[in-house]
Amino acid sequence: MDNPVVEMRGVSFSYDGLTRILRDVNLTVAAGDYLAVLGPNGGGKSTLMRLLLGLLTPSSGEIRILGKKPSEVCTRIGYMPQLNEATRIFPISVLGVTLMGLIGATGRGWLFSRKEKKLAQAALDRVGMLEFQHRRIDRLSGGQRQRVYIARAIISSPDLLLLDEPTASVDAGGRSALLTLLMELNREMSIIHVSHDLSVVAAGAHSVACVNRTLHFHPRPEITKDMLQMMYGGDEKGRCPVEIFAHGDIPHRVVEECDDEEAPALITPEGRRL
Repeated sequence: MDNPVVEMRGVSFSYDGLTRILRDVNLTVAAGDYLAVLGPNGGGKSTLMRLLLGLLTPSSGEIRILGKKPSEVCTRIGYMPQLNEATRIFPISVLGVTLMGLIGATGRGWLFSRKEKKLAQAALDRVGMLEFQHRRIDRLSGGQRQRVYIARAIISSPDLLLLDEPTASVDAGGRSALLTLLMELNREMSIIHVSHDLSVVAAGAHSVACVNRTLHFHPRPEITKDMLQMMYGGDEKGRCPVEIFAHGDIPHRVVEECDDEEAPALITPEGRRL
């Protein structure tokens, strides 16, 4: 693959030197890809993100972002962490939150130039939130706040956008709008989207990585029985209890036990198997 955005070769990580959180991860992400990273809580998804950001150092293996070490290209990476309640209740404006995306790049703390404020306004306009620039962040809905956090992540026009559960705590309507926005942004930058919500695969991902201590990459946006078994485990008979959350007009969930003869099913609110 020519000039991949991300390369991980034989990457393992443990916090205490004994218990491996990730084991022998190999991953190549092409420029322009929209990669959905799926897996159970505690499976290593957030650790994977911290490794890509250079916040953690692999116990073994090598990571390259845009051909360099993560720490060497941090200004070319946009990052949206999981919803931060502290930021939500902090008395700061939407424009101020967006400008926070430049603090590390400018080295001037909270001092911003007129040009940088225009960059923040352009980012807010890109996500449809410019009209709220002077409103306090805690006065926004969940979906609106997530749009602001995306603006903060893209203010420096990154080549790679990393998203950690961007649709968490957002209602079904807001989730759909956010996913549409992310598909639009994918025309301009590569995206790695960490989620436990399988619906992100159908929403516009180009490829899928399943993470549960190890990583399995799939070049097509599909959910297979093997992927579910790898992520969520199974019993001695090869069956896996699967809890799938889906969202239509009425949020619902389907709990189904799958065996070797029949693949897991995704069920619509109307009862139609997908």
